[in-house]
Amino acid sequence: MSEATYKYIYKDFVIDFGDEILNQSVEIFKKHGILEIDLDDIARETGISKHDITEHYENKKAIIDALSDKFFEIHNDWYRTLKREGSIDDEFTEIMRYCSDVFNIFSPDIINEVRQCCPDILDKYIDHKENVVLPKISKNIKDGVKSGVYSKKINATINSKIYVEQLQQAFDTIIFPNSNHDRLEIVKIIIRNQLYGLRKNGY
Repeated sequence: MSEATYKYIYKDFVIDFGDEILNQSVEIFKKHGILEIDLDDIARETGISKHDITEHYENKKAIIDALSDKFFEIHNDWYRTLKREGSIDDEFTEIMRYCSDVFNIFSPDIINEVRQCCPDILDKYIDHKENVVLPKISKNIKDGVKSGVYSKKINATINSKIYVEQLQQAFDTIIFPNSNHDRLEIVKIIIRNQLYGLRKNGY
């Protein structure tokens, strides 16, 4: 069985989605997008007959649903088990690096396609941000303020949302076309500026 390798900003992350159809389908969606692909395309590119695919997944939406369920299950667990291993600054940087790796896959372009074809998956993504990502960032900010590392003027709830949206813009190909910008450098600059704003001497 093959696995799907996500080419992340900071690392490659290999996910086994559970079967060959899913593992190959995610690569096809990454390459061609979601809207323009149908079951015939998936059958042709995977070498798996359409009949065999529909025995497991009724249609393209069923494949996308299975992929999204596994994706958010893995990433929710990953986020919740992320523990501080260095300074408060180090933890913030690690959280935001993780966010950048997720946004590199769930980019604004993909979100726009998901909004058109699978609004329920967009709801899962929003739930992931609101109930997993933002609380982690907010807690880091509150801990930083309490320990005196971050400025007491920082509003953890508001700033955590601003920081997430800022970082997601790094993967907007309208703002930063792929041919003109180094995505990793954009992410580093954003995180560096965010840390400067958090610190007592930066606000």
